[in-house]
Amino acid sequence: MLALENGQKDFYHQLLERLVPEDHVYRKLERLLDFKERLKSLHDLYSHTGRPSERQLHDSNSARWFCGYGL
Repeated sequence: MLALENGQKDFYHQLLERLVPEDHVYRKLERLLDFKERLKSLHDLYSHTGRPSERQLHDSNSARWFCGYGL
C-alpha cells in the first residue's frame, strides 16, 4: 500500500467526515458502543493472510467511515 503524507491523510479523513451525515446510524452506533475494546477480543480470529473486502465498502462512504477506512 502506498504510504500517504500526513497532510494527505488529514485531507481525506476530513473529506470522509463531511460525507457521512451527523445523524447517520453508523455515527450513532459509534457513539454508543466501544468497538476498540470489542475488537481486542476478536484479534485472534483475524485472518493474517487477508480476505476480500466487503462489497458494501466499495459502494458506501458511511461504511468506510464506520470501519475506519479511508477514501
